[in-house]
Amino acid sequence: MARATELFAEEVHVMKALYQDYNRRTDLDTISATEQDINDICATCTSREADARNAISELQKQVHELEVGATYPNKEGVHAERVAALRRQIDVAKQLIEELDEESR
Repeated sequence: MARATELFAEEVHVMKALYQDYNRRTDLDTISATEQDINDICATCTSREADARNAISELQKQVHELEVGATYPNKEGVHAERVAALRRQIDVAKQLIEELDEESR
């Protein structure tokens, strides 16, 4: 009778190959490298988020400064009131000029 290992030679060969595949550290090394990559990516994301927060904060300050600079400093209608006052002064000056012209004649 043939020996048991000869009867199951192909199966024994497959089992040995599987054992060698699972006995390697390459899977552990791959997992460790992947975990390190994930940690590096997380650190990069955290850094970029902090940079983005700082940039947004700086832009908000700039927007506020620009809004303050772009806002008309006086109440609404002040300009119209000043124009009306200047026109009244012009009318008064014209009347004075007319009176002086009449007196000089």
